[in-house]
Amino acid sequence: MTHTQSSYILIVGSGPSGLIAALTLLKNGVPVRIIEKASAFHTSQRGAGITPRSLEVYNFLGITEIATLGEIRKPICNYELPGGRKPKIIMDMAPYREPTPDTPFMNPLLLGQHHSEEIFRSHIEKYGVHVELNTELVGFSQDENGVTTQVVRRSGGSEVHEIIRTPFMIGADGARGFTRKGLGLTFAGVSRPTERFIIGDLLLKGLDTKYWHSWGEFGTTFVSLRPTEFQDRFFIVTGGQGVDYKALLADRNALIRFVVDTTGRDDFEFGEFIGISEYSPNIRMVDRFSKGRIFVVGDAGHVHSPTGGQGMNSSIQDSVRIDHQPRLNPPPTPLQFNLGWKLALVYKGQAPVSLLDSYNDERAPVIRQMLEQTTELLNTAMDAKGNNPEALKASWERPKVLWQLGVNYRWSSIVVDEHRPYNPDHAQNALEAYGSQTDQTIHAGDRAPDAPGLTAHGVDTTLFKIFQPNRHTALLFYSSPADAKAVVDTLNTWFEGTLKVVIVLPKGSTAENSSWADIIVEDKLEHAYSAYGSAATNGYPVVLVRPDGVIGAIVSGVEGLRKYQKGIFSI
Repeated sequence: MTHTQSSYILIVGSGPSGLIAALTLLKNGVPVRIIEKASAFHTSQRGAGITPRSLEVYNFLGITEIATLGEIRKPICNYELPGGRKPKIIMDMAPYREPTPDTPFMNPLLLGQHHSEEIFRSHIEKYGVHVELNTELVGFSQDENGVTTQVVRRSGGSEVHEIIRTPFMIGADGARGFTRKGLGLTFAGVSRPTERFIIGDLLLKGLDTKYWHSWGEFGTTFVSLRPTEFQDRFFIVTGGQGVDYKALLADRNALIRFVVDTTGRDDFEFGEFIGISEYSPNIRMVDRFSKGRIFVVGDAGHVHSPTGGQGMNSSIQDSVRIDHQPRLNPPPTPLQFNLGWKLALVYKGQAPVSLLDSYNDERAPVIRQMLEQTTELLNTAMDAKGNNPEALKASWERPKVLWQLGVNYRWSSIVVDEHRPYNPDHAQNALEAYGSQTDQTIHAGDRAPDAPGLTAHGVDTTLFKIFQPNRHTALLFYSSPADAKAVVDTLNTWFEGTLKVVIVLPKGSTAENSSWADIIVEDKLEHAYSAYGSAATNGYPVVLVRPDGVIGAIVSGVEGLRKYQKGIFSI
């Protein structure tokens, strides 16, 4: 047995949640070690849906390949039965929307989860970090100074036991993983074992890739075949009432016959099935996302129905074995992104440990509303029975709230909003973690909008190019740098390397040199003042954007800055 006294943060699990948590910490200069119980990385689509908000997070982290390789969702084509060839309904579940200056990523994309994970690992490997396969967490304990873990590494039939002392641990090991159970967190919710599906990848010829094809209804018997980014490879979801799932999973020919019988199509050329598994919805959530120095992310903290594409945008990949529940959708990385920058500040001694309490306080209401949204969609899908085109159409429709651009933390104790203070007595606040349907004005706790058309000494830039995942960005909306001096003097008391100061001048101003700011830009196209101006032009010209791309504060000046600083940093 080996004993390791480490400075790195231990991450248990190498699905999207664990990998994004690792990359966020590495971007913040915090060392990590990633262990994975499985002997190999999975090779199937599983969670492919990527929300616009997750695309923004990937952009902040420098993972630009996702937006390039991901595909816009194809229209749904449901076919008349019997026959299976004549379209009954063709509809866009996510109609294309033109990007806007404040929202450059407006459309959800599809990219196989295994493909996304490969990209995430390639970015992590640039820091010299590699996922350690065949390495299992088997025990842990913690005290006020750190976590002691017991790990088993397996190779060629032999086992090596290791005790690792780490300052913090992140459990990204899924709903059946060791971390949540070891922490004793409750996992309240419901299982829906009567609603079962078979999912996986299928090599198939004889079907075009113009549409996401479906036959039947979720509430009866159905087959769904979605084209993927790989030629002749489809993601299959199939099932129905009275289906012998065990028999279909055990016999490839039986599964093929079921697909042929359900679709009415005998012209398909079937190839290999990849990662075929049985799935049934579980809708559960932990009572807390952390205990002491140990945190849970992804499926370790919450599971939900596959409807809505919120999964990888909140969960990680489970084992491909049939006795495990695989995931159908990809993660909001906002969950791990929310934790990473806070954990980095605490790790470096720049913030108190109490800052980490805000991880649970901010994310729990969001996850709770996500469960409500996806469960409602699941109910609609399962109720779509019979020859009812409108019910079938409703089962595929997806509201734009699921794009996660409205997800906010307006109620958070660590955000400061002097312009529009949060009112805890407002009856709707508890229902608006995914975004307000009536109040479209900007608040502290909202995602920070982009603004292109900024110029600094003739060079064009955007706010999204300025924001960084390892420091706050102070946007100072003043007519001249001299007006910002008192605010900048206060900002200079922050820890070195934790802040970028940007003075945003109105259109027509001269972006003169100043040692007071890191960047001085002219809002040449007026997009910045359009997005943030409701505050900036009404006496609240200081906007602090957190490393996770969320507005941390909207304040009038020095007093508000000090209040925000006190809530975040060790001062």
